[in-house]
Amino acid sequence: MGKPEHREEIWIRRNSDCLECDVIVALRGQEMVVQLPDYGQAVKWAEMEARSYKIAVRVSEERPG
Repeated sequence: MGKPEHREEIWIRRNSDCLECDVIVALRGQEMVVQLPDYGQAVKWAEMEARSYKIAVRVSEERPG
């Protein structure tokens, strides 16, 4: 993966208390966050971005603390 500023990742952040999900795209030291209305759309968006940048997708769920 290399240095943190050169990481290339896409992941989905899903909170258990709402339907909305965030797709986070990290490339060349910058992050782009796209908020989508549901998990299904988030998965489709993440897969599209992954194909575009040729990188892997990972899914994570965050629970409110």
